[in-house]
Amino acid sequence: MRYVVDGDSDHDEVVVLVHGVGSDLTAWDRIAAELAHRAVVVRYDLPGHGRSTPRKSTVDDLVEDHVELLRHLAVPRAHLVGFSLGGLVAQAVALAHPEVVDRLVLIGTVAGRTPAERERVLARLEGVRRDGPGAGDASRWFTDDFRRREPDAVARNLKRTAETDPESYLSAYTVLATTDFADRLPLISAPTLAMTGSDDVGSPPHMAELIAARVQDGRHLVLDGYKHGVLDEAPLVIAGETAKFLFEGEDR
Repeated sequence: MRYVVDGDSDHDEVVVLVHGVGSDLTAWDRIAAELAHRAVVVRYDLPGHGRSTPRKSTVDDLVEDHVELLRHLAVPRAHLVGFSLGGLVAQAVALAHPEVVDRLVLIGTVAGRTPAERERVLARLEGVRRDGPGAGDASRWFTDDFRRREPDAVARNLKRTAETDPESYLSAYTVLATTDFADRLPLISAPTLAMTGSDDVGSPPHMAELIAARVQDGRHLVLDGYKHGVLDEAPLVIAGETAKFLFEGEDR
């Protein structure tokens, strides 16, 4: 597993960032740089993504990877921030190992898919099985304005996805498409912030609202005018809201 640690080791708090399918730890570059002013920030590549060794994975495997990395780093407890699939992994970690999670931030994260939403994501899963990691549509992720202004950033994202190990990608996308912890959310005790874009069709606002309502201590935030690619389009907003919740909350 490739991982990167940013921030001064004198910081009292640790934040772990988990990326989504077809991405890697560089997706957090600007956000990690901001958070590193306040905490030690750990990022890692999921199996077969970026520079981590390819491997098929279940959600339980991804949880064990996360916990094993914390052991390796001698970090008993950390804030956990997950994007998309990373948000599902974060939920799973908080459910299976609540002792290692301080606060939880879930960005563009799935919970409580409707029957129509399940049908659509399973259709996309079939597309991945058929076409491989290159299957995708930038218009689902990025606003028209961002695609016009930042074509290189869009191209980098598509290239990164296309270069992901196919079997690792398929198993990761399978976890994303078939996992839903909506019924178990009341077991999550970590204070939780769920954020998503107002125009995110894969992780729409009703999911963030449901997460916040069902966990024991939750709140949600809808980012107006954004789609799924908020790490690229709104990194400073994401970093600011995350830092506010992790380090400055009224209940801190």
